[in-house]
Amino acid sequence: MEIRQSQKQTQQLMLTQAMRQSLHILQMPLLELREYVTEAAAENPLLEVDCPEGEVALEPEPEEAFEPDNPHNPEDFFLSAEYWSAGGTRRRAEEGTSLDAGVLADHSAREEKLSDVLNEQLLGLGLPEDTVEICRYLIDCLNGDGYLDFPIEELAREMGCTVFAAEQALYFLQSLQPAGVGARSLQECLILQLARGKDFNADTLTLVKEGLPLLAKHDMAGLERLLQAPPARVRAAAAAVAALEPLPARGYGAGGPTHYILPDATVRRTREGLAAELNTALEPRARLDEENCRLLRESRDPASAAYLKSNLASAGELLQGLENRKNTLQKILDCVLEGQKEYFLSAAPLAPLTMEQVAARLGLNVSTVSRAVQGKYLSFGGGVIPLRSLFSAALPGSSGAGLTPASVKLQLRALVEGEDPQKPLSDEALAQVLAQKGMEISRRTVAKYRQELEIPSSAQRRRRGQLRAKG
Repeated sequence: MEIRQSQKQTQQLMLTQAMRQSLHILQMPLLELREYVTEAAAENPLLEVDCPEGEVALEPEPEEAFEPDNPHNPEDFFLSAEYWSAGGTRRRAEEGTSLDAGVLADHSAREEKLSDVLNEQLLGLGLPEDTVEICRYLIDCLNGDGYLDFPIEELAREMGCTVFAAEQALYFLQSLQPAGVGARSLQECLILQLARGKDFNADTLTLVKEGLPLLAKHDMAGLERLLQAPPARVRAAAAAVAALEPLPARGYGAGGPTHYILPDATVRRTREGLAAELNTALEPRARLDEENCRLLRESRDPASAAYLKSNLASAGELLQGLENRKNTLQKILDCVLEGQKEYFLSAAPLAPLTMEQVAARLGLNVSTVSRAVQGKYLSFGGGVIPLRSLFSAALPGSSGAGLTPASVKLQLRALVEGEDPQKPLSDEALAQVLAQKGMEISRRTVAKYRQELEIPSSAQRRRRGQLRAKG
């Protein structure tokens, strides 16, 4: 028998169970965290948890600021998809409700969460454990719309696996229901849905890849040229694409009874400027039950010793996860407040601030920042603000200054309010004036922002000006 020396490459996830639990805890809003820690204490005799009681202000979850009037209208359909992917705008709750903190869970909506639905489906695929763990990690990285908006290469580095393994896990994730979940773009989301139905053909694929702007404008002539097909075939392809769902997560964790939220932090004005205070008064207070630890420690039963070791490790991981959540969330809040100081102090438009920038400043992974802000709300000025809505990507401007959609919209509104009512500016003219101010955006983007501001078209504004002149 010959003995040979050889090398063998194996894949091992760097993401331990403790790390995964810590990330899971980081992702939880305060109300969900209370329930999670209470359930953990019920299963672990070495954990002792107090959930503070008392009167707390609850807010109805803010509704989305945009919802298409006609879901069958292709233009509304894709406007809604574009809006949702942009992260939305500042939202406030109109009124709050005071409820006892001890019965918070009874008043929160008990709807299915997308992550729970996906994890349940994973169990039925019979995948290797490593692949399942990667899938679970990717599920935790999905944004509120069901998209995976981080590069797969970056996520593979975080998990300590190969890009191939991450892509393979993503393939399995994208095979789950709802169709389109795990997509990295609107086009991929729609193609994933088409691939499961009878309308998966060359016409619909070309339309999704190249014709969405034409579809949004109802440009049937343009679509006929693009598809090089007769009108009946083009209409069939357009109808098939317009029937797809751009937001795979729609309907999960929304609707039904009013979903009450508990703000994770409060933003206050101070002499120095601003301060973000975590809502620690209502955080679950977990600690080791020293009496139970002592009793088990004194026991000479080997089974008791093993039981103690297992539960002690589990309790330690939970306590460390809670501490990590608090520290990470506080750092992110301080960084966001520094970047959006004028927004809070003087109601100025949002400044350019991305999760990538915050992650770089704090030395965190972008997906960690995304988890931390997901589902979190801030209390400020009598209302609540989704933490995620405080991030705003910059628009490129010829002057080199950082521009955001909010700042461009502010200028757009000012231009319309200052125009001659008899000679209102067209979208093309508005785009040219904005370009002169260093805000180079397309006519189509001007039209989109104008519609979001509920500003009528130039023709409608002209007719309104003529009526006022006659009156």
